[in-house]
Amino acid sequence: MVDLTATGVMYQVAVDPAGLQLSFGGFTPTLPRLVDTILAELSRFNSRTNITAPSRFQRVKENLRQNYATYDAMPVSYAFRDLELLQSPYAYSQEEMLAALNNVDLEAAATSLTDLLLSQPLQLTALVMGNLAEHEASSVVDRVMRGLSGNITRTAPGHSGSGSRSINRRGSNASLSGGDANHAGGTSGSTGELPARGQVEYIQRVVKTTRPVEVRGKNPRPGDPNDVVVTLILAGVPTISERIELWLLGKILGTLAYDELRTERQLGYIVSAGFTGQSNVKGIMAAVQGTKLPADEVEAAIEFVLQELMPKRLRKLGVEEFESFKKSLGEEILQPPMAASEEVGHFWEPVEMGGQCFQVRSAMMKALNSSLLTPRRLQEKWASLVLPVEGPRMKLTEKLFADKVPERPNEAEAKQAWQKMKLAPDAIDRLTRERKQTLVLDRANSAARQQLIEEGGFYPQEMHCNFDA
Repeated sequence: MVDLTATGVMYQVAVDPAGLQLSFGGFTPTLPRLVDTILAELSRFNSRTNITAPSRFQRVKENLRQNYATYDAMPVSYAFRDLELLQSPYAYSQEEMLAALNNVDLEAAATSLTDLLLSQPLQLTALVMGNLAEHEASSVVDRVMRGLSGNITRTAPGHSGSGSRSINRRGSNASLSGGDANHAGGTSGSTGELPARGQVEYIQRVVKTTRPVEVRGKNPRPGDPNDVVVTLILAGVPTISERIELWLLGKILGTLAYDELRTERQLGYIVSAGFTGQSNVKGIMAAVQGTKLPADEVEAAIEFVLQELMPKRLRKLGVEEFESFKKSLGEEILQPPMAASEEVGHFWEPVEMGGQCFQVRSAMMKALNSSLLTPRRLQEKWASLVLPVEGPRMKLTEKLFADKVPERPNEAEAKQAWQKMKLAPDAIDRLTRERKQTLVLDRANSAARQQLIEEGGFYPQEMHCNFDA
């Protein structure tokens, strides 16, 4: 590979639960040789299980063991990761990964690509970009099809999973992905059943919660003095109009939460809030990491922002300021790739979804410029999401404590904390109802996620791509 990489080519081979991903980049004349060389090496690796020296395997395994056993990142990042784990059926905790790693030997690792992936029905989804003619782009994809031994088909009829696009630069890039039938989907149901064999999961499933969830754990970073609170309120699978509304609300909330929780109350040096999402499920989030107050009290402060300050802020939102937020969001939606390295990523998402939603940016701009989008509409959306009159919010909260994890406050103690934060009686009533329904977990792992799946299944695997006024 030294001779090839010296010419400026780039390549990447990655395997995850979704399948095998191959990326190639370089000048057009070098692409065929690059693809053939990488696939030949991949085939050689798969056919010779003894190609990896035991000493190298042990070094790689020890490096992974240290990664899984070490917690040296910011504590708030572990809280976000835990909440993502509870929503994604393919994620696992570091403890679970470490336990599984201990059972992996050289033979299992060497045969895993064939045993777990290439032996399954696969479907190829590809994007080719650069100064290539259409027949050259198709030729690159054909080389990958021929070079991988396995049951591989192109994207199913009705989906446009491959394409080419000319750009004014010297070079090209191709990204190719296969879907593993063992982790496949494509249906729009919300049950917890696995999808039919051979179906590719174009939209990753997200676990559907039917009641509030609270994870109470210890800050995993040794000696770190910070408590952490991350709160997510999920809105489900939004329409294009709803996505724009949530995005605008997130922009307004981000500034408001920072001003109140960071600048005014000085609860932590890390404060963030705004629009968030996982796969096709969207919502809003707020996060605080700091040492001033314990996590239970910080959560009450976050609720004060969500239930008291944000509604007041929306009621005071004038037309001129509203138009300013809309303009800022429009510029963000239409922001083109700023570098050649960003171009594939810019277009890959709709390709990866089997050709769905290429028009989503245009649809979002139509929703953004619609006469139906008004400050009043934002107030109504916020009220339905954060201030429901009946039923609990779909709220996920993780609290990490610097010292030992305290007992969850009883109802009287919780009400005292909410009153201390000056929450109104209707907000306290809402929180009291939710408290009684909340599922409290002492850790986030696959067992906890399975409990949520058994209760609520999954959100529909659908994506709204068009604006319907």
